[in-house]
Amino acid sequence: MFRVLILEDDVFTLEKYKKIVDETFFGCDVYTATNGVQALKVAANHSLDLMLTDIVLKNNEIGLSVVNQIKNIQPEMDVIVITANSDYLKESLTLNPYYYFMKPIDELFLSKKLNEWLLLKKKVTDQAFKTLTLVLDDEVVIVPLKHIYYFEKKSRYIKVKTLNKSFTVKGSLKDTFSKLDNRFCVSHQSFIVNKTKISDVSIQEDRNRTIRFKDLKDEVPLSRYKAKEFFMNLLEFSEDDEF
Repeated sequence: MFRVLILEDDVFTLEKYKKIVDETFFGCDVYTATNGVQALKVAANHSLDLMLTDIVLKNNEIGLSVVNQIKNIQPEMDVIVITANSDYLKESLTLNPYYYFMKPIDELFLSKKLNEWLLLKKKVTDQAFKTLTLVLDDEVVIVPLKHIYYFEKKSRYIKVKTLNKSFTVKGSLKDTFSKLDNRFCVSHQSFIVNKTKISDVSIQEDRNRTIRFKDLKDEVPLSRYKAKEFFMNLLEFSEDDEF
């Protein structure tokens, strides 16, 4: 069951948003707040999946500041910003909101975006539980796919790299790739990378390309022969995530 918090200082508008959320997410828990204190109290007592927030509240209170405080408590919570003031657009993007609405909103369009968010949430949740079973010399290890940064082929073995550990198992890159989902792609004849872990791709003077990762110092090569397919794959993956 999903839990949604709506922060809006106008009671009539707040009830309208609540009605749309209730009708879109049948059976979900919807909490409402007209100011930051109420919103923070809800966040302190309930695990939230989504927050719809106005930006400019009464008494010169800024909704984005409230969201930042809540995100410190619940970093996995998603945010939809709804506002009549475009001056805060750039600042709101620092929250990486799922969507940004300008008032007045189209009720059907809001419902559509809520449904899209729900589908995306389900997709992410399903991916969170996918695992890969690694048969080592003296034990069997089950590793969540979301923890894997890359695979490297080394002769008849495959190195599996996570943030804090490396595992070496017998196998081929082709067989390994067949067990993965669309988060992964081949960057080189000896490497498979997790697209969600990539921070950037650098291009050297000799035209060689290097893939770098979030929170990991390791770098892996991107073959010039794989580059076009890789970037297309990365673009399509991003578009699928955003619907």
